Amino acid sequence: YIYKSNVSNVNLEVNGRLKSMLIAIRDELSNRSLEGDEISDEMNYTFSKLANTLSIDFNIYSRSGMLVYSTQPKIYDQSLKARTMSRRAMNNLIEENKSLHIQFEKIGTLRYLSAYEPVRNNTNSTIGYINLPYFAKQDELKKDISSFLVALINIYVLLFAFAIFITFIVSN
Repeated sequence: YIYKSNVSNVNLEVNGRLKSMLIAIRDELSNRSLEGDEISDEMNYTFSKLANTLSIDFNIYSRSGMLVYSTQPKIYDQSLKARTMSRRAMNNLIEENKSLHIQFEKIGTLRYLSAYEPVRNNTNSTIGYINLPYFAKQDELKKDISSFLVALINIYVLLFAFAIFITFIVSN
């Protein structure tokens, strides 16, 4: 229950962050194209400023699924992750025409939630995709589970003590 609740809350948070990020990126890319593997220095600066202002990591992919911008380029420079978009995300967004795709991804042993959404221009055609990796706070989930277990154990101890007390009273 706690794990499902945590995943649900994280999904909502990721979706909210993605929507706010998408608005800002749509404004920047509304009259532009994301073809090719490079973006202009001006867009690079704008995206970096946006990431710092909102304190959000994100990736931008071209329509073909190639990475054109990342707030964490070292992950890709060190080949920890491929420079292409997740195949499952591409299938859901392109072939199944979904407007949002959220999935778990891994870098080494780090498992994180990743949300993808198409970026559309003024004519409502897809010009690229935004990806929001959310490195969920696993410590918070562990803390929530620990708190729940401590509360549950306390309740059982109180019930056991109450049962012993009632047994003592009834036996006398």
